[in-house]
Amino acid sequence: MAAATDILEATSDQTRVKVVATALAQFQAANPDCNAEAMQSELLIFLREAMEAAGVLDEHEELAIDARLG
Repeated sequence: MAAATDILEATSDQTRVKVVATALAQFQAANPDCNAEAMQSELLIFLREAMEAAGVLDEHEELAIDARLG
């Protein structure tokens, strides 16, 4: 998880979520010992907490999270 967080921090100046998602997917693919399901779960928790810290979640944020969890 620390390595994934490092990727997020290194790309925090990029505004495109797809760029960060691609980097994380490449990290997972390059590290077959990585537990992808656990990593994704932890990242979703992290993202929800980050969005909640910025204020109330709007409908689009909720839908994005629900789509990923569903």
